[in-house]
Amino acid sequence: MEMMNRKTALAVMLGLSALAFNASAHGPSKAQYGGVVQTASDLSFELANEGDKAALYIVDHDAPADASKMSGKLAILNGTEKSEVELKPVGGNKLEATTKLVSGARVVATVTTAEGKVITVRFKAKCVSRGVLQGADKTIERANYPGIPPEFPISEMTSAVAGARPKLGLIEEGGKFYTPGTSPSEVLNAFEVCKDLIAQMVPYCKRKLAQAVAEPEGV
Repeated sequence: MEMMNRKTALAVMLGLSALAFNASAHGPSKAQYGGVVQTASDLSFELANEGDKAALYIVDHDAPADASKMSGKLAILNGTEKSEVELKPVGGNKLEATTKLVSGARVVATVTTAEGKVITVRFKAKCVSRGVLQGADKTIERANYPGIPPEFPISEMTSAVAGARPKLGLIEEGGKFYTPGTSPSEVLNAFEVCKDLIAQMVPYCKRKLAQAVAEPEGV
């Protein structure tokens, strides 16, 4: 029984380390630009509301896709109102349309790739917009994080500042302001910790599992 418990514990440890490795390799399912994420034809599409623009970000196997030769359109159904707008490449992995999305609206994105393949993706829009809040960089501009994989999650941390008057906790770095947890140095530190943990856990768990399997039952 003790031997079985040891094997079970080691298998769980190996499984957890494999999950951590896969999370690093394949990326999180959550949105990176404050929008809604859907997957189609082995590509990830994120529809984000950006003021009076709607942005569609495209990721190919955890790496930003080249959208420079892509085109498309958004068909939007808001209650009984229907509209259609053109998607145009604006650089990097981004297509953009001139329209403001309303929370709850049904959106169908039709994207034509550089090879002429037509991909249809369906979304339910949400009203969270990317933007600047009182000087804080509330966007996730990946250019601010050199050396960090685009799929690595960047999350804000709740902060508290003493005093009776309302305050906003910010971190200044490189002439820009970030909410706690999103400054480049904090993100780099978190990434290095995760990378080091995976580098230690995967070989350790494999070694321990191999030793447990090699030991005879009852030892």
